[in-house]
Amino acid sequence: CNQNDSNKYRYCNVVSFDAPNGLVYMSTWLMQELGLDINDSSDINDKNSSAVIQVHTLNIKNAAVTYSPAQFIQFQPQDNSFVFLENASSLVKNCLEQYYSCLKLGDTIRVKHKNMDHILKVSNIMGINNTTTKYYLINSKILIAFIDPPKFLKSNNNDDVKN
Repeated sequence: CNQNDSNKYRYCNVVSFDAPNGLVYMSTWLMQELGLDINDSSDINDKNSSAVIQVHTLNIKNAAVTYSPAQFIQFQPQDNSFVFLENASSLVKNCLEQYYSCLKLGDTIRVKHKNMDHILKVSNIMGINNTTTKYYLINSKILIAFIDPPKFLKSNNNDDVKN
C-alpha cells in the first residue's frame, strides 16, 4: 500500500500457484488499488494486464479471519456520471463477481465502463451474521443499492453532469 493510506487492505482470490517463491502474479487493477507504481520497471516485469512483482511475506501462523456472507451492499459512487448509467446495478454485480471475493465497510471498488473507471465506496454492508466486519461475496445473493455521490449535481440532461 502507498504510505498515505497505511490502513488500506484489499482481498483477492488466488488464481494460480505458479509463481516462484517470493513472487506473485498480480493484475494491474489490483496493483493500482494497492498504490503500486505499474511504471516502476525495477519491481515489475510485465506491464500488460498482469505483472510480476517481488513481495516480502510475513510468516504468520494460525491466522484466521471470520467472514459472513453478504446480503446487502450500499455503494456511494465517487463521481456523478455513474448515477446516470442505465445498467449500474448489473455493472456492479458483474464487477463483484469477476474481481472481488469479500468487502468491508469503507472499501472502494473500481467499475470500468466505456473506458472510464468509476470508483464506488461501500457505505453500508450487511449479512447473515452482523457481528463480523468482513463479508464474502462468493455464492451470495446480494441486494445492491446506491446513494448519491458526495457532491451530487442533479441534471435533466446527462451531458450537463459535472464532477
